[in-house]
Order: sequence, then structure tokens, then C-alpha cells
Amino acid sequence: MFASGGIRRFVLKGAITSFLAVVAVRIFGLLESVAIGRILGTIQFGELALVLSVTNLVLAVGTLGVPPALTKFLSGEVSSREAARKSILLALRTVTTASVVVGVASGVIVLTLLAPSYPSGGLEPLLALGIFFVTVSAPLTLFGSALQGLGDVTSLNLRTVLASAIGLSLTVPLALSFGMPGALVGFFAGTALVGVFAIPVVWRRVNTLSSASGGRVVSLRSILNYGFPTLLSGLTVLFGFYWVNSMMAAGVGFADLGAFAVALTLANVIPLIPGAVAIPLVPVLSSLSISDPKRGRSVMSRIMRLVVFITVPIVLVAICFAPEIIRVTYGPGFIEGSQYLSILAVSSLLTSVTGVVGNLIAASGKMWWSLAINLVWTGIVVLVSSVLIPGLGGTGASAALLVGYSILTIVALAVGKLVLGARFGSVAVPAFWAASLVVPALLVANLSAGWRVVAGVVLLIVALTSLVFVMDSGERALVKELPSILSTGKRVS
Repeated sequence: MFASGGIRRFVLKGAITSFLAVVAVRIFGLLESVAIGRILGTIQFGELALVLSVTNLVLAVGTLGVPPALTKFLSGEVSSREAARKSILLALRTVTTASVVVGVASGVIVLTLLAPSYPSGGLEPLLALGIFFVTVSAPLTLFGSALQGLGDVTSLNLRTVLASAIGLSLTVPLALSFGMPGALVGFFAGTALVGVFAIPVVWRRVNTLSSASGGRVVSLRSILNYGFPTLLSGLTVLFGFYWVNSMMAAGVGFADLGAFAVALTLANVIPLIPGAVAIPLVPVLSSLSISDPKRGRSVMSRIMRLVVFITVPIVLVAICFAPEIIRVTYGPGFIEGSQYLSILAVSSLLTSVTGVVGNLIAASGKMWWSLAINLVWTGIVVLVSSVLIPGLGGTGASAALLVGYSILTIVALAVGKLVLGARFGSVAVPAFWAASLVVPALLVANLSAGWRVVAGVVLLIVALTSLVFVMDSGERALVKELPSILSTGKRVS
């Protein structure tokens, strides 16, 4: 299926088309976050970060890992119209029931046990509002996943962009009028609209399937067997972030949490391009894991090299120019988060690299290994943050995430090599190149403003210049082919 040169064109072309939709959604999301940050200020933005970390946990539990399972089964194992319809309805009934039960239970637990432990009064109505909205919107998340599983990714991308634009247009005026409750309503409305817009398209796509009677209907057991490890894996990560936010809220206060949340939001923009590169990686690896496993492992190493080359220059900008980035986006009131952003930018580099291993794990169907890796990360983050946050606040929280991702990288590479048979020898030179640039950048971040900007520009020029020499001949050829790929839109097979 994928001949020589075809894989790199397929991945690059897939990244470019997916990137357009992802960029639009991220831009709307970032504009929304920036506007809300400027409207609410550091303290209320910190409170909002805590509320969202709680509601993310509730949403994850309420969906039971069913959405990714539905995507997986609709994309290959459900071929008839009747089977697809019954499978979607089964998933919908399951998530609806689970979300109501989880919403009620979590509401009681959060409002009676957790909320009173935070220094800010008045969080109870906000937490109740957030839990109510995720309970209602949980079943809607299935339709976006179903649309992806049915193969209409273009329609899904368009509806996601539209929902993000509408969410932005709702959130800002609501926040201006009603403060944080209005911001919460706008956030959740934008998220729920993706599923609402996908509903009619899903049923139209189902009606185009074979009308033959019978067909394999996915059982609830099969859905949960696939979704449960995915659920647990996601929960461990969400709990890690909740723990960090909770420690900061109960300890150093919501103002510092607000600055940290801003830095984390900006750092999460860094994996945007590498994430787009990885979007078409799962189908490539899934195909090769069956037809040519050895080549599939080789593809992973090459993608990892590409991710390093793309991410490092972005990370250098975030580290060296963190104060300017925060001042231009969220405003001088959040400038304390610049030190946090410099640290978290390094974590984003590690996240981008380990995400490639995660894609190979997903393509290989070894989701329990993904859970084990995430458990290691969560354990490290909980332990280190418990020690560092009381004395260092946001700096300690940022350092805890960096330590967690550093150990996660080591564990992920070990799993990739020992369990999946991947070889990372070709990544050694890019890794050394990245370290030789990131370490000086962290030193530059501590210089005075004038010297920091000058040194940052010099370091960025050195990175872009040396990149030519670090790339191999194939990677340099890929750069030269980029204009023709963009202009023709052809995929070589």
C-alpha cells in the first residue's frame, strides 16, 4: 500500500490537510482563552482552571471510553447500515446512562467534600454548573467520534471549526455579562455543538452503507473492553493535572494558579504542528503493523526525527521570549507566568516526541501499555508536585510536570524498544542537537530583557542554520518536495 517515498508524502499531505482544521480550532480556542483571561483576571482565571480540571474528570468517567471505541469499530468492523445504526444507539444508551449516574455521584462528592477545602468561597455553584453541562453534553461527544469512524473526517473538521467559532462568539459576551458562569456556559456550548452539528451527517453516512440485513453489531462488552483501558489511561493524566491545580488552589492561591494556567495553555500550543504530523500516522502504522511490521517501526523513528526538527525552534521561541508572548496575549497581569512557560515549553517538546510512541501503541492495539506509561507519569507528577508546590508555587508545578514528562520519555522509549521492537538509533543525533539548544535557551531566559532578546534571536538563527546539517538527505529532499505536494495534492502510493 505504501511504496518508497509514499509514506512521507502521505504523512506530510495528511498533516497539511488536518493541520488547517486543527490550526483554526486552536486559534479560536486560544483567542477565547486570552479574552477570558483578560476579562476575569488572574484569580478568577485560576478558579476557572480548577473548575475545568474537575469537569474534565467527570466527562471522562461519564463517557466510559466509548467514543474512541466507537470510532475504532465503525471504521472497520461494522459494515452494514443496520449494524452501524444499532451500534451507535447502543453506545448512546450506554453513555447517557453512565453520564447521568456519574454526574449525580460526582456532584455530591465534589460539592460536599472537595469544594469546602478550597480557600475561595462561591465555587460550589460553578462546580455544579460545570458538572451539569458535562453530564448533558457527554452523549453528544459520540457523534463526532462516529463521524470520524464512518470516514467523513472532512465534515468533522468543518463542524469542529464552526463550533469553535460559535463558541468564541458566545463565550466572550457571556463572560462580559455574567463573569465566570457565562464563560463556563460558552465553553461547554462550543464543545457540545460539535456533536450537535455531526448528528445529521452521521445518520446520512449510515444510510449510505450496505442495506444487507444482519451484519456484525458491536457488543457492549467489546466496546467496553476497548474503551476501558483508554478511559483509565486518560483518567490518570487528567487526575495528574487536577492534582496540580488543586494543590496550587489550596496552597499558594488562585492568582498563582491563574498565571500557571495561562503558561500551560500557551505551552500546549507548541505541539500543534507535531500533532498534525502525527494525525495520519496511526492509519499508516496500523496498515504496516500487519503488512510490514519492520517497516512500520522504521517509519516511527523517521516521524520522531521530523517531530524534533519541527518542535525545537518553536520551543526556543517560547523559552526565550516568554515574557513578550504573555504580555502580548494575556496582558501584563499574567507576566508572572513567563517563568512557568519557559519550563513548560521543554515539557511540550518531550510530549511531542513521546506522542509518536503513543501512536504506535494505539496502532498496535496495546492500550494497556499506554495505561501503564501514564500511571508512571501521574505517580511522578503527584509525588514531585506535593513536595515542590508548597514552597515554589507555579515554578514547582511546572518543574513537577517537566520531571514527569522526562521520566515518561524514558519509559515510553523503553516500551517502544522492548515491547514494540522499535529502534531509536537514528534519533540520537536530533536528540543531541535539541539538548544543545534547549539547555542554553533556559540559561538565556534568566538574562535581563535586552540581553535575553538578543541572545534568543542568535540562538534561534543558530538552530535554523544547523538544522540543514542535522537533517539527512531524505529529509532535505522532503523539504524540497513540499511545494509540489501542496500544489498538486497528490499522494504517491
